[in-house]
Amino acid sequence: MPLVIPTFDLGENSTHLFKTPHHERLKRDWRVPFWQVAMSTSAAPTYFQAFCLPGDGVRLVDGGVWANNPAMVGVVEAVSFFGQPLETIRVLSIGTTSDTRTRRRGLDHGGLLQWFRSPKVTDVLLRGQSIGAFTQVLHLLGPDRAYRLDPPAPGGLAQLDRADARDLTAKAAEHSRVFCPTFEAMFADHTPFPYRPLHGPNGERPARTTTATTS
Repeated sequence: MPLVIPTFDLGENSTHLFKTPHHERLKRDWRVPFWQVAMSTSAAPTYFQAFCLPGDGVRLVDGGVWANNPAMVGVVEAVSFFGQPLETIRVLSIGTTSDTRTRRRGLDHGGLLQWFRSPKVTDVLLRGQSIGAFTQVLHLLGPDRAYRLDPPAPGGLAQLDRADARDLTAKAAEHSRVFCPTFEAMFADHTPFPYRPLHGPNGERPARTTTATTS
């Protein structure tokens, strides 16, 4: 299937998107092994070191620093590369639980020390970016064609470096039961367009033609 995977280029201080060759312009990323793409997009700052693409030397970190909720990335790709009008697009955005902790009043006048205690400033920035991106999608598509599944959870349940799989599985089971009717009504009937890469070893190749000449 067509994929768009966000990362961030530290060297160029710029966004970096890996894409499958689903458009004539996308001629390069199919050469990057998927494990390198995965290492790049999961290199979360403060947890993992940046991933340096072998050969290119490009220094990449987790795309969540700018696309913590990539729903808008998907909408832009559908419009700009697939030529889809907004009225044909439906979005299912799946989160990784939302923290239910409140922000202490001490943050109202907090300095560096206050903001770097839990919940940290990064938590606030990532949460704000995620909500903002999906709100933009809602404005473009309307609430009947954009849905967000992001169950609330107590702080610490799904930390990046520590999580309880049993609690997460139980929460996923409960919220999937509630969301299932909406999913079936809005998304279960979707049939994706057949995808064939335009470049790479499995890319579509123009049919050969034979020209006959007579004298």
